[in-house]
Amino acid sequence: MEHYPQHEYDAAGTNQKICFQLGTQYINAQQLAAADLILVMESKHKAEIQRLFGSMYNSKISVLQIKDVYKYGSQNLKEILQEKLAAYL
Repeated sequence: MEHYPQHEYDAAGTNQKICFQLGTQYINAQQLAAADLILVMESKHKAEIQRLFGSMYNSKISVLQIKDVYKYGSQNLKEILQEKLAAYL
């Protein structure tokens, strides 16, 4: 993110079908293992990570409490994320 150049970021989705349709990254174990912090929008995203990979990443996961109702790349979502991420950065 251009607002926090001192940090490294990665992004991935938890819905394989949607990731394939959009041409975006689907979550993988390498990403999770490399992350210091894993931020998800909703509890359902955390649950999907747990379903796929077990509980080994639970201590890294924080739920932002953002409803997953926004289109990919939505400006409204970007603004909400910027506000929510400030607490972690």
